[in-house]
Amino acid sequence: MSAKHRRSASRRHLTALAFLVLVIGGVYFSVLLGSASLKTNADIPIGPLFIGDPTAGGAITLPFEYLISLAWSGLHLPIVNPFQAYGVPLLASQGVPVFVPEILAHLLFPHNYSIWNVIRVVILAWGAYLLADSFELSFGAALAAGVAAGLAGVVPPNVNLGMLNPLITLPFILLALRHLLDPQRSRPRVWTLALVTGVVFLALSGFQELLPLMGVVIVVFGVAMIIHFRTISVAPRRLIWTILAGVVGLIIGSVGYLPTLTAVASGMGSNSSSNHLFALPSWWLGTLSMPLINGKSLVAHPQDLGQTVWTLGTPIFFAVIVISLIVAVRYAKSTRWFVYPSLALTVFGVLGYIDAFGVLHVFGFFPFDSIDMDRFLQFAWWLPWCLLLAITITYGRRLRVAELVGAVVCTTGIDIVGLLLFTHQLTAMNLTPYVHKAVIAGLLAFGLCVVFVASLAIDRFVHGIWLSTLLVVAMTVFYLPTNFYPTTGGQIITRPQGIGNNSLVFYLNQEQLPAQTSALNDFTPVAPTAYNDIVQAIFPPSDLTNEAASAREGLPTAELAKTNSALITKLDSLGVTDIVDRVPLSIGEPIPACSFRPSAIGLCAAGTVALVGSRAGASGYIYHLTGTSAVVDPATHLRFAPTASAALHQSIRAVIANNGIMPATAFLSGPIRATGPVKSAEVASRSFSTDSVTIRLHSSNAGMVVLRQSDLPGMSCMVNNVSVGCDAADGGLWTAVHVPQGRSTIRLNYLSGSVAGEFLLAEVGLILLAVAWIGVGVMSALPRKRLATIVLKAGCDHR
Repeated sequence: MSAKHRRSASRRHLTALAFLVLVIGGVYFSVLLGSASLKTNADIPIGPLFIGDPTAGGAITLPFEYLISLAWSGLHLPIVNPFQAYGVPLLASQGVPVFVPEILAHLLFPHNYSIWNVIRVVILAWGAYLLADSFELSFGAALAAGVAAGLAGVVPPNVNLGMLNPLITLPFILLALRHLLDPQRSRPRVWTLALVTGVVFLALSGFQELLPLMGVVIVVFGVAMIIHFRTISVAPRRLIWTILAGVVGLIIGSVGYLPTLTAVASGMGSNSSSNHLFALPSWWLGTLSMPLINGKSLVAHPQDLGQTVWTLGTPIFFAVIVISLIVAVRYAKSTRWFVYPSLALTVFGVLGYIDAFGVLHVFGFFPFDSIDMDRFLQFAWWLPWCLLLAITITYGRRLRVAELVGAVVCTTGIDIVGLLLFTHQLTAMNLTPYVHKAVIAGLLAFGLCVVFVASLAIDRFVHGIWLSTLLVVAMTVFYLPTNFYPTTGGQIITRPQGIGNNSLVFYLNQEQLPAQTSALNDFTPVAPTAYNDIVQAIFPPSDLTNEAASAREGLPTAELAKTNSALITKLDSLGVTDIVDRVPLSIGEPIPACSFRPSAIGLCAAGTVALVGSRAGASGYIYHLTGTSAVVDPATHLRFAPTASAALHQSIRAVIANNGIMPATAFLSGPIRATGPVKSAEVASRSFSTDSVTIRLHSSNAGMVVLRQSDLPGMSCMVNNVSVGCDAADGGLWTAVHVPQGRSTIRLNYLSGSVAGEFLLAEVGLILLAVAWIGVGVMSALPRKRLATIVLKAGCDHR
């Protein structure tokens, strides 16, 4: 490509970026100004809800993002979250601990985390546009693909979640492959660098459950490109460089996925090997082409029939599939190499959406078997559908009227089937009054589909008016829910007022876990196996308010445990010092005030407490458990097992035998020692960071002290600045170390040698990539004549 053509392309791409910023910024204008939010810890109102995940977007991800930003700003590595469940893996969780763009955005805009969510939508939309443009599709068609990628499909339901991070890297990786595998394209070194960068950011993107699906899309399109461009025979070196670039990118970004693989391999993952069979009911198919069929929102009780919209469809969804197939077969055979892969991924995705013909069984192997396909499979086929949309707009005008009418008829038939299934389900659930709303939604979708197909025919005769593109933009914005949360609910709860680091809190009726308070609760897909199994033994399904709730979730923010005196005794044995409830706690017996003598079970009411960092006026009721240590387990006996697994099984048997109460015996893994337990230990202080925990205490005698902090793989322990062995207590639920008599300073370091090496690789790799891109920028900025003079002069000086 000549310099003139490159400048023209740059202007075109910048124009597209400006257009996308205008459209997306207009939709999210109030969010950018800070008068509205995409994340919330506020109560979710009854009725139509908001754009984005209404629960996980604020209650789960917001504290994690805050904690990670706090860690990086304090120059701590995000290894462990010490504030949940005695310490859970943070680097291995589905957050954003090492995704550089998001970290920088949160550090630059610490009071509005929603800004990154909007930036991410713009990046995805522009990437989809660039990818469609690289396939030599029309400018308007590529713009439509960008708008659909950013404001429809999987983005609106997940706009406030980290799972979009892998998706925004996908179009740029495919773009790099497009230029690198085509021997006719210039600047292979630059595109090799682009591919390495894209793979690095994909690996660091922070939602590892999506990485295998992104890999499938990359492989499918990569194979199609290799076959179409005959890369193996024409330019084998390019293929070798492509493979090497991918490997180098995976090595540099290994810190983003290896800790998760390690944690899942050790049994810390909450997903089962049958999660890949999760699918939506067949009557939910209509939402893909009739977005208003369940009301103009992602959730609209009761018309949603208990389901959530994880893919915001469009009336032209099936029409695009049909028309793009006709285009590839009859009118634009040169596009088959990328239309057929896009069609295959999209059609398979639609079948997998409702698990038609049992297609999801093909994912019955690692690492796909534990992925929730009902929610995440769409991430693998929405971008390909957007490419089909660009194909339809570019070449749809070539279709004959009869073919366009046939496409409408075919699409209408599919929509009628979806509408009949949905209305039948409404009737079966005694929701007959909502049937007419569903029918109106279907008629509206049919009308818009007809108008879109008609616009293709009009574009055939009146070139340059972009009717179809403008219609797609208008239709996408119309169907997009724009109900945002108030900013008062977008703040992070940091801690209840007056709660110190030596406390362990159990939260009831709390939607968001505070980010800087040690809590027994846990809400993360990756948690220590010992915590999951022991909590399941202490709180079996019969002791939960919802017996169908997954015990692998431990004690999440939802109220699962029945509140009674038995609960208090169990919490006491787990080291809980305080209970915080949004409503007055009721355990079936009076709870005296703490100014009087505590109840027989050691519980007293301390009054109300402000939830610091929450929305204005938020508060809860706090109750103290007296005589409990949140830091040290008062174990009076020690027993040793050869392995952590054996110790865990012994501990579970002891819990069950003790009516769900942690016993006075601690089960340690390792060689039998003559040293006994510390008889008493007075805790002076405990301090947390995301890579270590420091505890200062005074012990009555030398011996083993059991600390209520998780024992995680690769951790190391120091006592008074001397390295000592870390023993897993109760299978890793807690950590035991040997301390001398008197004062001791214990430091639990959760940064393992392997993770430190992975961080070093990422740091060095990112620096080298930044230097390389700076070099590319400098070389591109210099005029060619000036650059040739510099190179020639450098050669003369060398001689």
